[in-house]
Amino acid sequence: MHLNNSIKKYICCVAVLGSMLSLQTNIEAKNSEAYKSTQATFYAQRYGLDSKLSIIGHKHPDSDTVFSAYAYAELKNKLGIPAQAIVFGLPNDESQYAIDYFGIKAPESVTTVAGKRLVLVDHATYSQAAEGINTAEVVEIVDHHQFGNIIPKKVIAMRCMPWGSTNTIIYQMYLENKIKPSRQAAGAMLTGILSDTRNLHNNASVYDIKAVEKLQKLAKLKDKDAYYKEMVKAAASYKGKSDKEILNLDSKEFVFNGYKVFITCVNAKTEADLEAVALRMQKVMPEAFREKDVDMMFACVTCDGVAKSALACYGENSKEVAEKAYGKAKDNVILVEKELARKVNLVPDLSSEIDKLTTKK
Repeated sequence: MHLNNSIKKYICCVAVLGSMLSLQTNIEAKNSEAYKSTQATFYAQRYGLDSKLSIIGHKHPDSDTVFSAYAYAELKNKLGIPAQAIVFGLPNDESQYAIDYFGIKAPESVTTVAGKRLVLVDHATYSQAAEGINTAEVVEIVDHHQFGNIIPKKVIAMRCMPWGSTNTIIYQMYLENKIKPSRQAAGAMLTGILSDTRNLHNNASVYDIKAVEKLQKLAKLKDKDAYYKEMVKAAASYKGKSDKEILNLDSKEFVFNGYKVFITCVNAKTEADLEAVALRMQKVMPEAFREKDVDMMFACVTCDGVAKSALACYGENSKEVAEKAYGKAKDNVILVEKELARKVNLVPDLSSEIDKLTTKK
């Protein structure tokens, strides 16, 4: 059988197109490898490879901190930059659940970062940083909060995006470098995003939503919602922990208008437990207040999926500030008819009222 000229031309065009696509793919692969090599070379020239780069989040580590450090360390190593994930403190019960579920190697816990070369993730303020930060060398910051006061003397790499989770930023970096994360890293990033966005129901950007869709597949997780429910159970269990430990577990310290402010988030198992848990936090606040040398303390108790919160406060001006932001207090506890989040609600609302006070010098 003889092929007519039209079919011969079609086959020829398809063959040429296939060759062009293959060539383009090879060029892109080579360019990608060259880019990765350039990053490693740049790092080696600027900082040397005499010691590993340590990647760490804020003290009292939550899932976004633990897993952004873990996933970014994997990415750095795949780019040819020796790196390790570390934490100041221990992963909380929610993070430990994910570690066990995906078989993640928990980051090493350290008591100081003095003398280390660091990438900071999920924070950029001295009050939230690990001990020894003043003598460490910060070479990069990746964060999703407002700019902090850690400003190195040298020019450093900074990646700050107004997204729901630091892990979303880290995943974007995987995409930019055309690197596929391991199942463990995918599960880690997925957990961090779900945790910080309350399963995409709180402050989730379109980037967070898209990242979760991709990471769920990479992590080979069939039921995201069922997994998240187990995360919530683990987070609210507080197994073997005292009320004082619970108060400190998910806490951060800020400086607003010269005042040192402690804000912690606590999980209640049910809506009916909100006020009772807040009163428990209220009882241990005086001792913690003295130990931490802060001016105000706030403990926000929420129950996942419940549009209510209980806010306990302690310290001079704290009740006045909280009432102006959220309404009348009873026994220094305010019941609020919405689920409050630290980054989205507590920090902007409380700092706005504290800024109206006489500046503390």
